[in-house]
Formats: sequence, structure tokens, C-alpha cells
Amino acid sequence: MRSRCGPKGPIGVGRSPNTNSSEIVEVCNIHLPELMHFKGQGRVFFGADAGSILGKLNGGDMDDMLFVFWGAEYLEKFRQMQYPVQPRIKDQMVKAKSGQTKLNEARWKGIGDKWTHASSSSS
Repeated sequence: MRSRCGPKGPIGVGRSPNTNSSEIVEVCNIHLPELMHFKGQGRVFFGADAGSILGKLNGGDMDDMLFVFWGAEYLEKFRQMQYPVQPRIKDQMVKAKSGQTKLNEARWKGIGDKWTHASSSSS
């Protein structure tokens, strides 16, 4: 099996899963000798701009799965991709907080009945 390393120059990076073409970014790949021993291990290293790149990947973070692609034909196709962002599926919408959740939050903030009662009895 041959070890692969993306070529120097423009490559596409996407988060898996992604929901639209804006969640793939084109970046410039560089080869740093001190990192080349990781070649073939499927690792992606970001530089100082990691936060701005990951922010474009639908809130990606450092433990997400990524895919990388390169090649003039693929990059050109990526640059021309456009499709609308669809509304979230109903089941994925944020649900209303339960009564227990609201009670716990109120206690954490020190405004719930039990918390304020205990606080007032100690004074």
C-alpha cells in the first residue's frame, strides 16, 4: 500500500458529514519536513488560521472527520458548485427545555426556590 500525501498547492477540505457546498473550503497545502513522518496516517494539520477554517466547516472542531481532495478538475467543479441550504429537518430542530432542565438552570443561577431558601436560612 502506498502512502499518500496531498500535493503542495490548492486542495479542498470538507467536514464529514457536511450539509452544503459552503462547508468545504479551498486551502493551500504545504509540506513541512518536521510533519512528513505522519504521511499516510490520514492526518490534517492546520496552522494559526485553524479557527477561521474550522468555523467555515459548519462549526467544525479539532476532533471532526475531514476529507481532502485535489486535482484541477475536482477543484474547478468545487468552485462552481452551488445549491441552496435547506431548512433543518423537524426532528433536528431544537426542542423546548423541559421543566426539570429549567429548574436545574434556575438552581445553578441561584434563583430557584430551594437554592434561595437555603441561602436565606444561612444568613
